[in-house]
Amino acid sequence: MNLIKKILLAQATVLALWAASAQATTDEDIAQRIKPVGEVCVQGQECANAPAPAAPVWLMRALQRLLLQAVVVMKFTASIALFVMVQD
Repeated sequence: MNLIKKILLAQATVLALWAASAQATTDEDIAQRIKPVGEVCVQGQECANAPAPAAPVWLMRALQRLLLQAVVVMKFTASIALFVMVQD
């Protein structure tokens, strides 16, 4: 294989991995958005008390974005390592 084909193969591999992970997070995001938020309590009936969330939603979303960025960086690093290994 010549050098150009090796580079294209490494980039295509990274793109495929990135696309697969993006699809997985997209499906999870959709499921998160359409899930029920709470319950309706009718006066005179008992309501189940839901426990308080462990952390604010904004904090969890910020951590999720940070982890996603770390995954992208790791995939890019892996593509560089793959390219270097293919060259040797």
